[in-house]
Amino acid sequence: MSEKEYIVSLNKGVDYEAFNNEMIATTGAGDIPGRSVTVANARPSSQRNTHYSLTDAEAQALKNDPRVYGVTLLPENDPDLIIGRRAVQTGDFTKTTLDRGNFLNWGMRRMNAETNPYVESLVSGGYNYTLDGTGVDIVIQDSGIQADHPEFQDANGVSRVQEIDWTAESGISGMPSQSVNYYRDHDGHGTHVAGTAAGKTYGWAKNARIYSMKVAGLEGATDSGTGTSVTYVFDAIKEWHNSKPVDPATGAKRPTIVNMSWGYLRYYDSVTSMTYRGTTYTGGDIDTTAKRWAFGLPPTTIGFRYATNVRLASVDTDVEELIDAGVHVMIAAGNRSHKIDVPGGDDYDNVLVANTGSVEYNRGSSPSSINAHIVGNIDSAIDTGGLEQKASSSETGPGVSVYAPGTDIMSAMSTTNAFGATTLNNPYPANSSYLINNISGTSMASPQIAGMTALWLQLNPEATPAQALSFVNTISKSDQLFNPGTDTDYTNTRSLLGGNNRFAFNKFNSETQLTMGTVSGFDQSTPATYTLTASAASVNEGGSITFTLTTTNVTNGTAVGYIVSGIEAGDVNESLSGNFTVNANTASTTFTVINDLTTEGPQTMTLSLVGITESVAVTVNDTSLTPAVPTYTATPAADNIDEGSALTVNVTTINVPDETELYWTVSAPDEFAVTSGSFTINSNAGSFTVTPTADATTEGIETFSISIRTGSVSGPVVNTTDAITINDTSLNPPSATYTATPAADNVNEGSPLTINVATTNVSDATTLYWTVTNATDFATSSGSFTINSNAGSFTVTPTADTTTEGAETFQVQIRTGSVSGVIVETSSSITINDTSTTPAFTPDYTITVTNSGNSYNLSGTDRNGAVSGSQPTLAFNSGDLVRFTVDESTSSNHPFYIKTTQSTGTTNQVSGTVGAGTTTVDWTTATDGPGSYGYQCSIHLGMWNTITIS
Repeated sequence: MSEKEYIVSLNKGVDYEAFNNEMIATTGAGDIPGRSVTVANARPSSQRNTHYSLTDAEAQALKNDPRVYGVTLLPENDPDLIIGRRAVQTGDFTKTTLDRGNFLNWGMRRMNAETNPYVESLVSGGYNYTLDGTGVDIVIQDSGIQADHPEFQDANGVSRVQEIDWTAESGISGMPSQSVNYYRDHDGHGTHVAGTAAGKTYGWAKNARIYSMKVAGLEGATDSGTGTSVTYVFDAIKEWHNSKPVDPATGAKRPTIVNMSWGYLRYYDSVTSMTYRGTTYTGGDIDTTAKRWAFGLPPTTIGFRYATNVRLASVDTDVEELIDAGVHVMIAAGNRSHKIDVPGGDDYDNVLVANTGSVEYNRGSSPSSINAHIVGNIDSAIDTGGLEQKASSSETGPGVSVYAPGTDIMSAMSTTNAFGATTLNNPYPANSSYLINNISGTSMASPQIAGMTALWLQLNPEATPAQALSFVNTISKSDQLFNPGTDTDYTNTRSLLGGNNRFAFNKFNSETQLTMGTVSGFDQSTPATYTLTASAASVNEGGSITFTLTTTNVTNGTAVGYIVSGIEAGDVNESLSGNFTVNANTASTTFTVINDLTTEGPQTMTLSLVGITESVAVTVNDTSLTPAVPTYTATPAADNIDEGSALTVNVTTINVPDETELYWTVSAPDEFAVTSGSFTINSNAGSFTVTPTADATTEGIETFSISIRTGSVSGPVVNTTDAITINDTSLNPPSATYTATPAADNVNEGSPLTINVATTNVSDATTLYWTVTNATDFATSSGSFTINSNAGSFTVTPTADTTTEGAETFQVQIRTGSVSGVIVETSSSITINDTSTTPAFTPDYTITVTNSGNSYNLSGTDRNGAVSGSQPTLAFNSGDLVRFTVDESTSSNHPFYIKTTQSTGTTNQVSGTVGAGTTTVDWTTATDGPGSYGYQCSIHLGMWNTITIS
């Protein structure tokens, strides 16, 4: 057997040991192989991912086991799978006009404000902050970190980068030893991301500990082989996190944040089919990038190949296990303009079938999880209407949880890098031996969320990943981003495509505390205190309660956040979260309890300070009584009725006040002239009548029901009658018939043919309409005629063209109403005799085309004389007839086209060619006229040269 190493990922909650025992047993049942399967890598740190040696057929069958989430090859063994960073270098900076100098990360200043403080690229004030990520660990899962960069030092000049041995710290047996060159970054991406998340100048968490998890494949061209395999980059972090001790400063384990500014793509060259929203499309429906883009597949290219997002079950399972262990995960959404949908969404199951395999192209790329922060990129340039906007390249849609600034972001850069940064052009302001740089992408947006979340976790070290995700999403601003499109406006790269309009916001930004660049610090020698009291121990519905915050050593203007729990949002007149603004060491807020009509019993309303262990509880007394529930019963006077006769419907009610107006509708509106109405209830009773129309059509017995509503004819239904029968008392009028008879069963091109129409039971002067079924062969393909004495006629004349196409057929259709009305008769087939002759194509020039080493070899003549060699230029005059004779091997492997513009695929063809892509390509140059054209292989962009038509 030809076996490969496959990763089998189990669904959450599956009994791992029982499944593994079935896999290694000598017999198997269902989709389990009927042999003892070898375990290629046990992955003891994972209860959901195990590596087995399987054949391709066994791997495919295992995907059908209901316990299995997915079966995938090792990512490094898939030739069409690429691991990439989610960033792009730019040379034009909108918020900062230079890539050097004392500029900061503009995302910190912007996310600190509820609305845009920028005027074009300028802004006043500094980055105000009260928190610095103390007590939080941030892992940068990337290309590495230049550990000695001064940006990662603390206030005493000591590096905060913890150069741990992941193999030793995780305790994973079989994990490869860590490279001696692990703590360096020859790409620069990881150093930049770390600076944004936790740099002392450019970052948020200025006192967090920083950890580097260098990922194999991201290290940089001059540093390959020094990173950790994707097989272990998640397990190692998880096991290290699980073994952390309790931090004595907080009484809780230090929170772990992991930033993942990378992802997987799949290359492809050609598309076989696309399944979009349940319908499969092939051929001409998807043969251009524009058509595929209309189905949500942007034409993203890397080099000469297309690329799209791809999800790997094994990687996503690792992410889920990391989150389940309590680790907070931030992931860059990606930079390919794709929509990311969520499970159950209209686009989630869209499938691309390409030459390299099938991909659900609207699910985003791995690593991914709906329980992680999936971060999109906000542009540094605003929309012309004044709102801010997502970057054109950023992924979008419901699967993006939040957006943060990611374009033109200044941060640290490693001295050896792939971004072209040098000490000459990009010196670190505080020490010119080190570098900074300005980069754009969702890679730069994700660490903004990682750093901002670290501030919240400094206050809430025991918070779960779900609580942190909810916090970031809840406090984000929902009216800041321009959203011009719908959920299907795929080609509008600014559209959110039905996704979340969430601009990240940092609420820990008190202007009275530390201000970067203006205040060096503040005196914490006298600690602040906070005490909450309530104006009463209980409050009745309809009453008010005041909560007072009393403090010591708190500066005037300080905002102290609070959250109210124990009641619903609709129970009080104020939001359940807000801020106390301290003045003279006191502040208060008042809530009025809504006096509702629902008896729900007493509730406990608790107001708690955010990040401070202080709360106060008040009992809300339920003083309401739930009103009695009304009932409605509709009873027809009979269970059947004749057409044209009235039927009375009696309605009885319970607990309905007098003079209450109710509404009725019938379920078969086509059978009634009056289909709805209203009536009044008095003494819990009322009635109305319905009358089915007495028509002239015998349609047999029909039924209807009647619905009673409390509010208008479209209000909620409170009662519906049983089915009531309509007795058919009408008789059908005699039916009309139509017969179309051609004067002959064939006709020459250019000759008229009379069609005689005979009818029965059709009134005199009735106008009928005709159309021919092969309209392209007729100058006049439709018309009308009049019936008198049940007869009429008209003529049709096929066009006398100059093209020899052989005999053709057509039919004539008769309609009662307009040329698009109901067809009542279709004639038999009539033959068009071909009397034309197509002029022969006699080339003025003939050129033979062969291939050698992905290059066209041409031989023959053009206007300048002999033509020969590899891909020469050609010249003809407008009006020349040119024939290209392509050998069969060349035409099948390098299809030959004449184009207006150099491009792959079949787009941009000239209009005057016949046989494009085959062994004989004829070109009537006069059709396209003078200009510059070219011959082109539809697969290889470099197989091209120009043709000049004079």
